Amino acid sequence: MKQKISLILETKTIEKSSNGKIFGNIYLSNEHIYFPEKDWNDFIVIILSWWVTSLIKLQSNQSIEEVFNFMDGSFAFSIKMKGSKLCYITCYDTATEEIIEIIENYSFKDINKNIFEVACTLEEYCIKNNWINEDIKELKNSISKYKSI
Repeated sequence: MKQKISLILETKTIEKSSNGKIFGNIYLSNEHIYFPEKDWNDFIVIILSWWVTSLIKLQSNQSIEEVFNFMDGSFAFSIKMKGSKLCYITCYDTATEEIIEIIENYSFKDINKNIFEVACTLEEYCIKNNWINEDIKELKNSISKYKSI
């Protein structure tokens, strides 16, 4: 049975700080892990903007491997292409280089779609709440570029 991994954004946790930064709970989850951990709180607009840019590079064959960093802490996951349809997803601690989880032969289409949909959900949430700042404009720009490839 193939593992299923999903990027989770808990919209009920999204908040805007007094300095305009938007944060909320975001993490990867499969049957047996939460990465970096369940209810991981981070600067979601900034990291999803980075992550959509990385997806663009993978999808357009500009890169065969991209690192998806979390801003808070020393955690990241990488997506390494294996041909055009499959990928390896590796979750690790960048400080210690400890590998926490490896998922082999995963559908790039599935993880690509999941991350992009989470980014779009966040963009819609911010617009609905009239939250516009440079970080949100950057996320919006990344989403527009993704849609154009």
